[in-house]
Amino acid sequence: MDYREYRKKYGNNKPAKAPEEESQGKGIGGYGAYRARQAAGTDTSERRDTLQYGQYAGLRKTKKKKASKDSASGKVVRFAIVALTVLLIGVSSLLLLTDYKIWLPDYVATKLTVEAGRKTLNAGNFLTDKSHTAEFVNEGDFSLSHVGTYKVKLRIDGEKTCTTRLVVNDSVAPVGYPNHITVRVNSTPNASLCVTGISDATEVKISFKTRPDLSQIGNVPVVLVLEDEGGNKTTVESEITVVEDAKILTTLKVIEAGSAIPPVSAFVGTDGDGEYSGDTTLINTSVPGYYTMAVSVMGEVFDVTLVVQDTVAPKGTVSPQVIYNDGDFPPPARFVSDIIDASAVTVSYDTTPVKSGNPPYPVKIRLTDAGGNKTVYDSYCTTANDHEPPVITVLKEQIDFNVGDSAIIWRSGVRVTDNSGDTVEVTLDTTGVNLNFAGTYTAYYVATDAAGNQTRKTVLLNVHDNTVTDFMLNTAVKALADTLVTNNMTDLQKLSAVYNYLSANTLDKLKYVNSSPHDDWKREAYLALTSRHSGDCFAFAATAQAIFRYLGYETLMVHRSEAAQKQSGGTHYWIMINLGTASSPLWYHFDATPMRGDVRIKAYCLTDAQLNAYTKWRNDKLGPNEMYYAFDPSQYPKSASKILVNITLIPSSYYN
Repeated sequence: MDYREYRKKYGNNKPAKAPEEESQGKGIGGYGAYRARQAAGTDTSERRDTLQYGQYAGLRKTKKKKASKDSASGKVVRFAIVALTVLLIGVSSLLLLTDYKIWLPDYVATKLTVEAGRKTLNAGNFLTDKSHTAEFVNEGDFSLSHVGTYKVKLRIDGEKTCTTRLVVNDSVAPVGYPNHITVRVNSTPNASLCVTGISDATEVKISFKTRPDLSQIGNVPVVLVLEDEGGNKTTVESEITVVEDAKILTTLKVIEAGSAIPPVSAFVGTDGDGEYSGDTTLINTSVPGYYTMAVSVMGEVFDVTLVVQDTVAPKGTVSPQVIYNDGDFPPPARFVSDIIDASAVTVSYDTTPVKSGNPPYPVKIRLTDAGGNKTVYDSYCTTANDHEPPVITVLKEQIDFNVGDSAIIWRSGVRVTDNSGDTVEVTLDTTGVNLNFAGTYTAYYVATDAAGNQTRKTVLLNVHDNTVTDFMLNTAVKALADTLVTNNMTDLQKLSAVYNYLSANTLDKLKYVNSSPHDDWKREAYLALTSRHSGDCFAFAATAQAIFRYLGYETLMVHRSEAAQKQSGGTHYWIMINLGTASSPLWYHFDATPMRGDVRIKAYCLTDAQLNAYTKWRNDKLGPNEMYYAFDPSQYPKSASKILVNITLIPSSYYN
């Protein structure tokens, strides 16, 4: 052993005798003596030391082997953790790439960027190769009126699906116009009242640049900040007139076409206590004009006027078109897409285009809205030859339709492609089909491309009879009537309960729409009560008639006279109900069709005289062509003369 091992074994002090030497009777001690004995070969303790060292070495090997084994296990665990992490990252990347790249055909754009406010988006816009077709798996996956990035799932060629991205940007600043308002002293008006005619593709936030001081009587200039979802800002300078306390501050309000009906505070102030006394939802602010409304303030009713003006010129996206086969210039509307305006817009040529010189031929397209505002765009026409008709692929060879349905559902059953790559409109030709009678008819899918080439494909249209029996109708009526009417009610109370329910004009009850079939009142009432929950005046009259006949009343349907229909441009339906007996009838008019708010009355138990007075009063309010209740009295029984429901809105002079 070396000196370090010797010291470890015997310590720092030299012993008088080493333990081994005592047994041998030797007195030489210390490390030097030990080395001397070792050199002479007389150290018998060396074998024991060697043996002990060997045992120690074995123990070291065992510990080293165990440590090596533990180290290997740790390496395996660490390797497994790293491998699992790499695997998870790989799977995530694969899923991300799968949505946009790996399984995305090369003819489908990985991203499509559009400007917010675009009215429509075709799935074909994502295709770079127009020989394929595409449709949205779910059209609710994105919104063209909100900025953002959306995942859009497409079905390609009617079979495989893939996911791409749609980016909706808003790079256009909002537009607004000053609106001078009148408020009470020390009021805190909403900034939105000071601006009108707001136009933007996305939602606009309105705020005061600096909070105005409205503590003094007089005119106060204000600056409004308009900010849309894209962060684009516009400032509008307006003015607030501060006055002393009054019930109503102004009786005239001007708004831009397309704006919402202003809150009643626009007339009575933000700290005023007022409400509209009519249904303002019946006012169409997309149509410029003057609208009279009633505002109730502290028990007093004021007539106020809402002026809808259109001062904003329409906008649109203009694209060049093609003159095929040396034909005529295409219709002007074909040049324009994505038209933006609050009112109806007509598209025309600003000047008649001519084929002068070589193509392309310049054209000027004019957009004119209901307010007379005009926008003129420059475009052009190229020329081409196309004699190849579009290709129609029929996916559904039969279409089912029920008598009385509002529309035939058929577009999902056909796909159209064209060599031009353009989207081709397809129509359903039902000439010779009587949709009012059950049977199997031959109809045609018709596709016509821009060059006038046309393809027709036959499809069978199965019209099913869905006649509504009295039992079916009464079953549907009973579920409602039993909740509205009780046996201890008077006739007038029953009429009032039914009227209030129907005229509420809500989707879960009966929502007014512009048109519905007028051929079968039982079917209309049944659909209104059970599934469709919507209809025009005919559906409201039919539903009322079904309820009252179930309750045991005699009723009959009434409509506007032929002469009045020609003057007003349409008809109107309501019913008469007998509150007397068969031998001594007491007929009254009942009309639950919702009326516009400025001319709304309780029309559930009216006499002939009241209807005539209302018609004259309404003509004076809205125009001589209204002719609302102008019916032919010779075709119906004379009403009772006793007035059961007063119409306070109509002055007595209209009864003369």
